[in-house]
Amino acid sequence: MSSLSKVNLRQIATVFLVSITLFFSVTIVGNNNAIAAEAITRDMTNLPLDAPVGDDAYQAMKAGRQQEQARRSQKAEAQAEAKVENESISEKLNLDEALPRSTKKFIDQVTEDEPINNETRP
Repeated sequence: MSSLSKVNLRQIATVFLVSITLFFSVTIVGNNNAIAAEAITRDMTNLPLDAPVGDDAYQAMKAGRQQEQARRSQKAEAQAEAKVENESISEKLNLDEALPRSTKKFIDQVTEDEPINNETRP
């Protein structure tokens, strides 16, 4: 009888400690997502921690980012055009490479130069 009460007492104590731990972990941790989002937002806009941004400053920063993005896009397009101009059609389609052995075998089977083997592989 005493071993049965010890097991019940252990189970009750374990459930109690787990519930207390979960309760305090939720209250201590709180809402870290909002803190992380705020930190990332500040980092992305490169603002000091205490300085609020006015509408004019925000619009100026936005226009600067858009101009930088447009400049990078134009540069990437120019590089892509230069690469395309330097590459011929045969290079694009890899016409200089030899056919794989399996493709040659397939062509021979289709043109009936080689019999089709109906065996299946394991």
